[in-house]
Amino acid sequence: MYRNITGIDNYEDAAGYKKISIRPHPGGNLTYANADLETGYGKLSAHWKITEGRFIMEVEIPVNAKAVIYIPASTTESITESGKQLSELKEITINGKEGNYVVLQAGSGIYHFVSTSMTVDR
Repeated sequence: MYRNITGIDNYEDAAGYKKISIRPHPGGNLTYANADLETGYGKLSAHWKITEGRFIMEVEIPVNAKAVIYIPASTTESITESGKQLSELKEITINGKEGNYVVLQAGSGIYHFVSTSMTVDR
């Protein structure tokens, strides 16, 4: 369930959870999901919810790991992390857009994303 709904996955070309993918799959009547996973590098988590038309996701990436994070959003400008625009943050790289997601890359840490232009399949 944590791979399908919260979107936590690893890459086969990286040991354990050194390189992570987080691609949540909101849709239908599901309005929140939480997953925590203890890896060899530390805690990995993805918690998301949909409230008042916003997609809110908290992600924790373990030490010495990197993640590709998919945020359901129509534009990069509609996403903030801890209240700041993504363009203001040097620790997050914007990799572009893929379908209904904006694709980001980030290193270890705790991130609080909010998307105000979420598009999901209902």
